[in-house]
Amino acid sequence: MKTNLFWTRSLALLLALLAFSSAAPAQDDDSPDYFRRPLRVQTAAGKQPTIADFARAFASADQEKDPLFSATLARIDGRQPKLPQGDRFTCLIDRPHGYLRACYTFGEGGIDPNQILEVCYWRTDTDHRLVAVCSYSDIGTYILIFYDYNPATGLMTPLTQPPFEDFHELLGELIVQLPSEGKDIHTKSWWAGGPASLTLRWNGRDGFTLVDAAERYRQPAPNQPTTCDFLALFKPEVTTGGEPVDLYDAPDGKVIRHLTDKELDYDLRVKRAENGWAYVDYGNNLLGAGSSEGSAWVRCTSLYVLPAGPVYTNYIYAEPTRASHRVATFNEAQDNSSDIWWKVLEIRKGWVKIRTTHLGITGWIEARILCGSEGVDC
Repeated sequence: MKTNLFWTRSLALLLALLAFSSAAPAQDDDSPDYFRRPLRVQTAAGKQPTIADFARAFASADQEKDPLFSATLARIDGRQPKLPQGDRFTCLIDRPHGYLRACYTFGEGGIDPNQILEVCYWRTDTDHRLVAVCSYSDIGTYILIFYDYNPATGLMTPLTQPPFEDFHELLGELIVQLPSEGKDIHTKSWWAGGPASLTLRWNGRDGFTLVDAAERYRQPAPNQPTTCDFLALFKPEVTTGGEPVDLYDAPDGKVIRHLTDKELDYDLRVKRAENGWAYVDYGNNLLGAGSSEGSAWVRCTSLYVLPAGPVYTNYIYAEPTRASHRVATFNEAQDNSSDIWWKVLEIRKGWVKIRTTHLGITGWIEARILCGSEGVDC
C-alpha cells in the first residue's frame, strides 16, 4: 500500500493539526500549546510590525527547537544558522510584500527532505492584520494557522475558525502556497491522484472565498455513466469462497460465462460503470504485470474494492460528496486487519458506495483512492 515516512515530529504535527487546520476550532487539546495561545509580537518603538516580526513571534514560540523554525529565527535576527553537515537552509524575507519563505533541506535525504515555512499577512477592514502561517513539505501540508493581530495589544491570536467556509479538503493531500505576490492563496495536490487545484480568493475585508467550490463539492447526478480505472475482486482476498458470478456481453445482456464459487480468483480492473453495471478486465495477475484474459460486464454488487492507505485520514461519507456527513474514518471502519476489501453497492462518477465486511458500515468513498487508481501505490 501507499505509505509515507515522516520524521516523528512532523507526523505528530500532522495528526494533531490536520482537522484543526482545515475546519475545526483552534482550541484543539491535541495541538501544541504554542499553536493555541496568543503570541506577543515584538516591534521597534513607534514602528509597525513587519513580516519578520510576525514570523519571529511564531518561530520563537516553538519550545521543541524544530530545525526549520530555529534556523528561520536565526536568519530573522541576522545570525547565521548552525546546520549539521549536509543540511541546507534558504530564507527569503520580502518585507515590502509582507511575505517570508524558509526552506530547510535535510542532508540525510529520505522521502521528505524539504521542510518549508511560509508566513504572510493581509490588512483587514478593522486595521488589524490577518496573519497566516503555513508549513509543508513535498508530501503535503502540516500546518495552516491563521492569526488576528491587534495593533492595540500587540498580540497575534489564533482564529477559532479559519477565515473561509465550506472547505472540505484534506490538508495532507495538498501543498498550500501563501501569496508571495497578490492576495490569493493557492493549493495544489502533491500526488497524481490528489484533488484538483483550488484558489482561496481574498475578499478585501477579512477572509477568503473558494473559487468554484460549489461545483467542486456538488453531488454527482444519479447513475451517471463514468470512466473509471481501479482494481477489484469477486470476493475478499482472505476468504476461501464467494457467491457465483455471471459475466455478460452488455448490461442486462447475454451471459457469456458463469463462474462458480471455485472460479472467482481473478484480479479485476474496473474500466467503466453505468446503471448498476461495471465493465471489467479480468486475469490472473492484473495486480502485477500480467495481461487481461478477457473483458465482460458484471453487476457492481459482485465486486469488492481495496482502499489505499493510510497516507492521511480518509473518510466514508453519507453521500457522494465531500460536503456530506462523514460516517467514519477508514481506520474506524477497518476494525480488523483482514477487513480491507469492501463490498461494492454502487458506482457513480468518482465515487463508490461500499459496505465494510465486519462492522457493516455503509457509505461512499472516493474512487481515486482505490488501489489501481492513478498515482495510488498499493
